[in-house]
Amino acid sequence: MLDIKFVPIKDSKKSYIVIDGHKDAEPYDENNTYREHRFQTKEVYDTILNYSSREIYEYFDEIIYYDLENPIASELSIFIHFYEMSFDINLNYSFYLNAWDKGFTFDNFLSVLESLLPDKYNGEDSKFLVDVENVVGLNLILPYTSDSISLHVRAFIEEINSLIKLTYLTLSANSEDSFISVFKFPESIKTPCQQYLMYFGQFLSDLGIEVETTLKEQAHSTLFSVTPKDKDDAMEKIKDVLEMYINLPNSDAFNRINNPNVALIQIQANVMHLNSQIMLAHATIQMKDATIEALKISNYQIQQQLYHQEIQKEEDEEAVIDGIISVKKYDGQWFSVNIPEILRKLKRKFK
Repeated sequence: MLDIKFVPIKDSKKSYIVIDGHKDAEPYDENNTYREHRFQTKEVYDTILNYSSREIYEYFDEIIYYDLENPIASELSIFIHFYEMSFDINLNYSFYLNAWDKGFTFDNFLSVLESLLPDKYNGEDSKFLVDVENVVGLNLILPYTSDSISLHVRAFIEEINSLIKLTYLTLSANSEDSFISVFKFPESIKTPCQQYLMYFGQFLSDLGIEVETTLKEQAHSTLFSVTPKDKDDAMEKIKDVLEMYINLPNSDAFNRINNPNVALIQIQANVMHLNSQIMLAHATIQMKDATIEALKISNYQIQQQLYHQEIQKEEDEEAVIDGIISVKKYDGQWFSVNIPEILRKLKRKFK
C-alpha cells in the first residue's frame, strides 16, 4: 500500500513529500484544490510509479516529471493524470531547433513519425499532436488496474523512443542516391502487398531504369528502399513511377487491357495476384476499397503528391492493336494512371 508522508517546511505553507523513506526535493502545497505535483528527485518519482493508479489517485490528480537525460529528445516531459475510472499518460518530447542538425527538416521528421505511429495512436484513447512548433505530444488513456503504472509508463516511452529512432533512420537513408518509403499494411494482407512491392524493381527495369530494392520490417511498418544503379536517374522520377505503380491495382481499365506484350502480361499477373489475395482476406469488402486501403502509402513525400496532385483532364490514346483497339488515360479519385504512357514505355523495351 502506498504510504505518503507530508513533512512540513519550517516557516512555509508547503511540505516535502516522503515516499518509502525517500524525500522529494520539490515542495508540495497541500492546500491546492487540484492535487498536482512535479517530482524533482528521480528516485522518488520511480518509487511512486511502482504503485497502482488507484493508489496514487488517493493522493494526486496529476504527477509530472521532466526527464532531461532522455536520449531521444532535448527534454521529455511526462504528465500522468488520474481520474475516477482511468488515467492517462502524456509524453511531450521537446526539441531545441536552434541545435537541430539531423540533415532533414523538423517538419519532415514530424510527417514521417506520424506515418510510422501504430493506428492505436489515432483513436479515441490516444492522440498524436504537436503542441507548439518544437514539441511532439502523445497521449495514451488507460483504465485503472491493480498493477504498477511503471509497466505502462516505461512501455509507452520505450515504444515511442523506438519509433523516433526509426524515423531518424528512415530520413537519414533518404540520400541523393536512394530513398525509403514507409508502408503500413494490415496484417492479413501484408505478405501479398510486400510481394507486390518487390516486383517494382522488375517493373522499373521494363521501363529502362535499373535499381536495387530492399524490403524490411521495422516496428509496425514496412520499409521499402530503392537505389538506382545509374546515378543519373533522378529520384523524383522514380518516386513518381512508384506512386503510379501502387495505384495500378485500383485501375479497372489497366486490368482489362489485352495485349501480348510480355512485360505487360507479367505486371497484370502481379496485380491480379494481389487483388485476389485481398479479396480472400476481405471477402465482405469491395475489392477496390480494400486495395486502396491496403496500398495507402504512409511515406510523407508520396502522400503529399497523392493528395495535392491535380487531375489531368486532357485525353490521351495509345493503340494496342493498330486501327482496332485503343486505351485512354485513367483518372482515379486521388491519382491519374497514364495507361497509354505505360504501354509506350513497355513496348519500347519489348518490341
